[in-house]
Amino acid sequence: KHRRACITPEEIARLRARNQRKNAKRRLKHQAELDAKKALANEAKETQAKEKSVQNDGKNVDGKAAKSTKSKAAPTTDEKAPKKAKKAAKA
Repeated sequence: KHRRACITPEEIARLRARNQRKNAKRRLKHQAELDAKKALANEAKETQAKEKSVQNDGKNVDGKAAKSTKSKAAPTTDEKAPKKAKKAAKA
């Protein structure tokens, strides 16, 4: 489409206002979609949390702490020495 070389300030203001209206409408549409998505995600999280709490009701009856997933602590030099001595003795 051919653009005119000269455009008046009134036309610029009119076009700018039109673009702002269109952008606002577009933003509202996307915001509604995002809100719906967030609501679904929150609902899913809540149901998962409820299911977990129901499963955990039967566990830890004694009040003991849950087992940690950390691996065994690194052995000290005192514990390592006998192993090295055994290897040296075999050779």
